[in-house]
Amino acid sequence: MLSLGASGGVLAWCAAATYSSFLLAGWAHSPLPATTSLVSELEATGQPHHLFFRLTGVLSGIAILAVAALCTRCLPPTTRARSGCVLLAVLGIATIADGATQMACAPSIDVVCRDQEESVHGLRAQLAQLHTVSGLIGFAAATSAMLLIGTATETRVFRLVSIGCGLGVASLGLIDIPLLLTNSVIGLGERGRILLISLWLAALGARMLAHSFPPLRLRSVWWWRNVRAGALVSDG
Repeated sequence: MLSLGASGGVLAWCAAATYSSFLLAGWAHSPLPATTSLVSELEATGQPHHLFFRLTGVLSGIAILAVAALCTRCLPPTTRARSGCVLLAVLGIATIADGATQMACAPSIDVVCRDQEESVHGLRAQLAQLHTVSGLIGFAAATSAMLLIGTATETRVFRLVSIGCGLGVASLGLIDIPLLLTNSVIGLGERGRILLISLWLAALGARMLAHSFPPLRLRSVWWWRNVRAGALVSDG
């Protein structure tokens, strides 16, 4: 029977898979262009399999909440680590809210919808929507959780992955600001952020599993030392 820490690791992998469900847009025969559409448009009413994408969003949020409740068992007992797990729970709640609500239309392919959202009144209404607010909060919480948990852990590989993913999500978020204003390739930045968060969730799952099974932890340390030794030999 799996321990709580190991169960959290498996749940983190499940969260990583469902968080990136947009990768199945081709399977769903979605007409949305990947470069200029938001991932949230897959959940808009009238889009193919929109209920599937909403369901995967809610399930991902539930899994992230469970991981947040269990991750302190596999991290150092520091304020930084605990704060990171709290922010991970915020990401879970935001993800559930994101899946539970939906866009009324898909502006990337609906001209009327796009004109409404690009107007001043439409922009204010969009910013007031729970769907938009939850998305912004989720990305901010994810970035902070990655950096806090990553810098709190003693595992070098996981720390580097966490900091790299956190800085990547933050950078793509800043890049998205001018893209939103010019309405160009906004879909690429959002999809990049989602993939980085999924990658980090998978890395967190591996970290929790390795902590729960000492032989796995020893093998990971052995592998990393061999990689470093090989790099030193090649440099020499």
